[in-house]
Amino acid sequence: MTHAAAKTARETAAAYKTDAESDAYLSGFDRGFNCASWQDLPEIGSRVYTESDGYVIVNDENQWDVVQSLAYDSESNGRQFSPFEFTASEFNSAEDEDGEDISEELWEAFDAGITDGIAANIQERMEQFRKTA
Repeated sequence: MTHAAAKTARETAAAYKTDAESDAYLSGFDRGFNCASWQDLPEIGSRVYTESDGYVIVNDENQWDVVQSLAYDSESNGRQFSPFEFTASEFNSAEDEDGEDISEELWEAFDAGITDGIAANIQERMEQFRKTA
């Protein structure tokens, strides 16, 4: 992750009302960034399955969209394994200092972080790809 991406993530996280939401956003950003980083850039002409679109033929126009879909698939599938249960349990039982339920706010911040993390990784990779092409 570049310093620029990390800085942007911290700045976005700072805009949340609570530290818990900021932490959830940063956790999601890191998770999304990593999920995208694990996806290989599919070759033009290859046939790839994504949960959202089924089988697609990769072309110049959709190559990075396929990476994005695969990253979201990876993140979603990762929620089915026991390490994620700790995160889910923490979010689902979260309360603010007044004892009010803040689980929805944490999930929203986490999911926003995932989206931003995936986008940041793809953007970095696209820029690197253009430099080497």
